[in-house]
Amino acid sequence: MRLEARPEPADGVIAMGDSFTSTPGEAFRGFGGRHNAIDQHGQDFFNWTQQENLGAGELGPIADALPGLGGDRYLFPNGPTAAYYV
Repeated sequence: MRLEARPEPADGVIAMGDSFTSTPGEAFRGFGGRHNAIDQHGQDFFNWTQQENLGAGELGPIADALPGLGGDRYLFPNGPTAAYYV
């Protein structure tokens, strides 16, 4: 399934929302490669571009020196529900 939504007219729109219902055995995958789980079934979350955790930026050398926290394990500032690419 693929869902695409575009407000018309888009002037003045600053946010959009949606929700889904499903049966207990149905999985929800995707949503930008979130760190906490592949299956997001039963989770409440938001997808904001600010939730991307792609690295520590200028602090990369410091974060990489921390055991178990550098590279793909770097979750600051958004924690385990942040995504690689929203």
